[in-house]
Amino acid sequence: MAIVIEPVVHYFPLSSGQYVIKPGFYRLGHDFGNGAADRRLFQLDRQFADYRQAKHAARAENPDKYICIDPDGHRLEPELNRFLIRQLIAEYPGYFRLHQTSNRQQLDCLLSGDTLQFTDAGQYLGCRPGDETLAMSYAGGLDALAMQIQEDLALIWLSGEENRLCAIHLCQPNHWDPRDKIGRDFIQIHAPVPGMERINTHALQLLQACLQQGPFVRFAWGIATDERLNHHPEPPGGVAPELWQGREFDAANPAAWLRVERQTLYGLQSINAVLFGIRTYHYPVATLSATEQCLLSQALETMPTASQHYKGLAGRQRDLLHWLHNLCDAS
Repeated sequence: MAIVIEPVVHYFPLSSGQYVIKPGFYRLGHDFGNGAADRRLFQLDRQFADYRQAKHAARAENPDKYICIDPDGHRLEPELNRFLIRQLIAEYPGYFRLHQTSNRQQLDCLLSGDTLQFTDAGQYLGCRPGDETLAMSYAGGLDALAMQIQEDLALIWLSGEENRLCAIHLCQPNHWDPRDKIGRDFIQIHAPVPGMERINTHALQLLQACLQQGPFVRFAWGIATDERLNHHPEPPGGVAPELWQGREFDAANPAAWLRVERQTLYGLQSINAVLFGIRTYHYPVATLSATEQCLLSQALETMPTASQHYKGLAGRQRDLLHWLHNLCDAS
């Protein structure tokens, strides 16, 4: 069986040509021109093997760098496992098959070849790996299930007027460290992001809306000078930071990618938590349409200085814009 026959979908969240910071929520299922993929919480495509390999590499380097679960996360994990299993079977019945045996469930993951076992209550029991060359003991159900999809996952638990990130599986970070975020609330998590002040004042209302009225989808974007998925701020041992960060634009040999995150927000009312999915896409800037290249140029021109620094563009903006203008003129 082929890994996945579905093509990689295309998102371009800069249609206004203006750089803005806003929630930008759409109902999950909003038509962005990608057919059934727009209606799915998880998006599996022909790049699945590449994403799985990237996740394996991160976990092999140091799983504690990428997977963080606090005591409440462990407490909520069985119900989260049950939800993820149901969702995968519903969205991709051709790739996931569930078998019931007495008080156990066996999930056959045909893309990876893994066979996962759970109790009926969602407790993770173990895995028979599909590829012995990538075999590694999964730390639990969240780890095992996150390795079957291309998204990264994070769980925020709501308790009264408080909220807290209690579990995260982030093997494709975009210049942030999950260890700095675990146990923190929405405002603390987003404190380094310029322009988030107005959104932060409504953080609890936004989370409650996700819990009660979702699911939703939103997008974030940036510019990278490579298409590596993992840009953890701490490079692996022996790797030079300037080579790892993917933010060195070379005007003499220009290359850049529009890095888009499709972020889904799904309310799990049974555990009073919101599940965040983060799916990363890389689109070569040189192959964007002429209209998209010009809109990207306009958005970069309107990006505030603080945001340029946050996104690693400070000092590179002029050369990048000059290249973009040449691309637009050539079109």
